[in-house]
Amino acid sequence: MKPMLKSCSNVVDIVPADGDLKKYDVALYWRESDKSCVLHRVLKVNCDHYIFYGDNCHQKEVVPKEDIIGVASQFYRKGKWISVDNKWYMLYVHLWCDFLPIRRLVFRLRDKIKLIINRNRHV
Repeated sequence: MKPMLKSCSNVVDIVPADGDLKKYDVALYWRESDKSCVLHRVLKVNCDHYIFYGDNCHQKEVVPKEDIIGVASQFYRKGKWISVDNKWYMLYVHLWCDFLPIRRLVFRLRDKIKLIINRNRHV
């Protein structure tokens, strides 16, 4: 969940989801394909599934509602607990998520540049 969570010292308080998730919620869910738990942000709510994006990802992930384990209520970063209702956190969320189309373009370019650099190192 970079850039929100940056190190192993960050902690996220996960609580059971009370009803349906909302746009911008950070949720923990089970990913069947690789048998792992994933923490990503909800960007769209549908009747039987959610559309998730990680804060450092440019690809969406469709997750059935029954795969949701819980939702973040707060996180520990830089020595303090920050509620998901905190006004500065909400500003970050809106700036980061509302510009997703631009962010996706930047991440795709970043990934292509990394690929080219890696190819050139092995030549």
